[in-house]
Amino acid sequence: MRNEIPFCFLLGAMATLLSVAPDGQAQAAPATVAPTNNQLFGQRLASAKSGEKLRFAQADTGRGTPSASAFFPASQAKRWPGGNVPYIFDKALTIGQRSAFIEAAREWEEVAQIKFLPRTGEADYIRITNLKADGSISAIGDKGGEQIVALSTTSKFDAVHELGHTLGLMNEQQRSDRDKFVTIDPTNIVVGQESNFTLIPDSENSGTYDFGSIMHDSQFAYAKDVTKPTIKAKEDFVKFQTTMGQRFQISNGDRNNVGKVYGYRNFYQYPQNDNFAEAEDISGPSGNLAANNVNGYHESGEKNHAEGGGTSSIWYRWRPATGGRVTFSTEGSEINTSLAVYLGLSVSTVTEIASSNDINPEAVPPVLTSQVSFEAQPGATYYIAVDGTLNTSNIIYQYENGIFPIRSSGDTGPIQLSWAQNADTSRLQLSGFVRTRESQGIGGVIITLSGADQSNSATSTTVTTGTSGEYSIPNLLAGNYTLSASKGGFTFEPSPLNVNLTANSTGNNFTANAIPVPPLPEMYVSDVVMREGKKGDISLTFNVSMSIASKETVTVDYMTANGTAMAGSDYNATQGTLVFAPGRVSMTVSVKLRPDANVESDETFALNLSNASGAKIAKETGTATLVNDD
Repeated sequence: MRNEIPFCFLLGAMATLLSVAPDGQAQAAPATVAPTNNQLFGQRLASAKSGEKLRFAQADTGRGTPSASAFFPASQAKRWPGGNVPYIFDKALTIGQRSAFIEAAREWEEVAQIKFLPRTGEADYIRITNLKADGSISAIGDKGGEQIVALSTTSKFDAVHELGHTLGLMNEQQRSDRDKFVTIDPTNIVVGQESNFTLIPDSENSGTYDFGSIMHDSQFAYAKDVTKPTIKAKEDFVKFQTTMGQRFQISNGDRNNVGKVYGYRNFYQYPQNDNFAEAEDISGPSGNLAANNVNGYHESGEKNHAEGGGTSSIWYRWRPATGGRVTFSTEGSEINTSLAVYLGLSVSTVTEIASSNDINPEAVPPVLTSQVSFEAQPGATYYIAVDGTLNTSNIIYQYENGIFPIRSSGDTGPIQLSWAQNADTSRLQLSGFVRTRESQGIGGVIITLSGADQSNSATSTTVTTGTSGEYSIPNLLAGNYTLSASKGGFTFEPSPLNVNLTANSTGNNFTANAIPVPPLPEMYVSDVVMREGKKGDISLTFNVSMSIASKETVTVDYMTANGTAMAGSDYNATQGTLVFAPGRVSMTVSVKLRPDANVESDETFALNLSNASGAKIAKETGTATLVNDD
């Protein structure tokens, strides 16, 4: 969503809003608004008077002792003017922690119009330090004057998390709708750390709950028993249990919210149909289109489409002229999609008609195409949302309490959307996979179908497998077909595959077997010892041989090189290429000598092999020794 919100601000990692009591001690106060990573502070800050500063807690994710990690006294939170955040380094900071800060700052600078700059006298600035036992800690936004950002590790993305607080982000698990997505186990929280889980009841939530936010704590955050989670995903979201707490990227939701406040980087291009109200019109009983949801974003009130957990939706609007069953599909998309169809007038009040995440997620590999079918009513206006999902590729992240698998945030990239109303149901589809015995998909395999349909008409077509080894052949009539697979360097089982097609058919799989590559012959050049001689036409012969015969032609370059014997006075320099015909294992190189009657020491020169094709050089230098016989 790209709505302009004046003077809006984001909060992060704040358990509650605080006010300052008469005695100067921090105490809890009722929250007015407290957006999290995906929450905007727009209403309150938009109503602020010029120059007014609002009171919010200085808060953080400190991992030290309970007392050291507790909240600091109340502070003032506001947007950093011009997106500039002055900083200084404390002497206590290690070189590794300095590097982590610099790299983390660059991550945020890539996201929005933000700049972390060495302080040159500014009144408001951050001091980057290491409080050791106090853990990692940061204030929320620009509170005025000097404020501490403490780093307890040298992890870049731990530092990214802390600087998210500095810019104004708060912990995702504190947003008001948190309990729809996760359950907090208060009995397992370390005493003194409960504030990190305090729910802000009247927060203004923007977008779907972001399990993949850099501002979401780990499932084991602040756990007494580190084998039991303090944050548990609800039943419908169990697949995101290990996503929480990721520390390897800024999520799409994080990026868009910070961009709203500080301004997006110029190089971001947003989909024209990013919002519900800007849905792209599509028409006709059938069609297809190519699109891209990179930099798409969920707007306020938008649903979690097909419970896929994506955060990068794009929208389409379709008005059928006639009634009848219609099918929408994302087959051919390069990302893992989710798809949903709605009726309604606004993004927050729509009624779902149909939705799909994956056609067959249990297959190996899974079929991640999204497809929905429903009975369309003539004249109705349907809104189609196409989104990514939280992807399922495991990434190992070293967390403080052990190693936990995490997953990256919603998929973005090229999308294909097709639709067909009242289609010919006699047409069928055949699909399958090509993979190794280790379940590794093989792309680029040519699948050839031949045979006859039910009317005895000959049919022949070819398709190529995708990167995961998947293939599909649509628009077939029932019939008897033969499938074969081919790709250089492989054999395939079965060969061929016979299919009696009477309905849509999946699981027409091939097993790929790599053809063993025979070892290359090893090539050697001999050493030679020969009397120099006093005169006459004398030649010295090097033998070049291979360990085994090759079925292919083998070539190798050779060249003489001086030692104590010199070309022109002791021997004639020579060079060339040996060509071994298939089956041949030995060839020779002759070098003409220049004998003399001088009394001298034994002398040497060499024959060097190089640039072998079809063989591996095992001994590249042969030494010729000329024994003096004067």
